[in-house]
Amino acid sequence: MAIALLALALIFSIGKFNMLMNILIMVGVLAHTAFYELSWGGGAWVIMSEVFPTSIRGRAQSLCSLTMFLASYFVSQGFPMMLSGIGASWTFVIFAIFCLIMMWFAAKVLPETNGKTLEEIQADFKK
Repeated sequence: MAIALLALALIFSIGKFNMLMNILIMVGVLAHTAFYELSWGGGAWVIMSEVFPTSIRGRAQSLCSLTMFLASYFVSQGFPMMLSGIGASWTFVIFAIFCLIMMWFAAKVLPETNGKTLEEIQADFKK
């Protein structure tokens, strides 16, 4: 996702728009969307269903869902304002930085849950 966003930032910083650049922009947007859907798009829903103890899982998932929908709302509302305020290049650079922060978060903070029972995951959190 970050690479696609940085590529978009580079393309928009060049500023010469022709058929090739338009195709590259489309490829960048599609690449970002594909990688988002293969990672955070569905992965966040899986993670939030696994990391909370059974006693609070329903309430915690509701709060996570609300948080994700609010974040999506603010991104979709802020994106056009960022484009007009700071330009496309810096907008995509900022979103790429957030992708790198999310990558660090996934690598360092989120536990590995593959092949573990919910009880094993909860025991990992207690450590």
